[in-house]
Amino acid sequence: MTATTGVEPTARAGHPRRRGARRIASGAAFLVMGMVSVMNLAIPTISTSDLHPSATQLLWVVDGYTIVFACLLVPAGALADRYGRKGFLLVGLTVYLIGCLASGLAPTIALLLAA
Repeated sequence: MTATTGVEPTARAGHPRRRGARRIASGAAFLVMGMVSVMNLAIPTISTSDLHPSATQLLWVVDGYTIVFACLLVPAGALADRYGRKGFLLVGLTVYLIGCLASGLAPTIALLLAA
């Protein structure tokens, strides 16, 4: 502890370790929230693709992503608080990456919705 602040040097907000963690968390949030915008921008391309989705299926493509994200956010946060944030962030980003790849490579609209 320092005499002037009464705080450990590594606990200060400006410490490089804290800045790195903040950057990683911000980058992960930017990635996931940016995907919502990408989904909305991809609707015209998906609607004219070989998948030939109906209007209802297009609605499910956009809403399905948001619903799954919203439903997993709170339980994942609670588990991360209990068992470790870094591990859950890495697992979450890995699952997210697999879902994105599966969505991009989906040959049918049903597989796109599942991914």
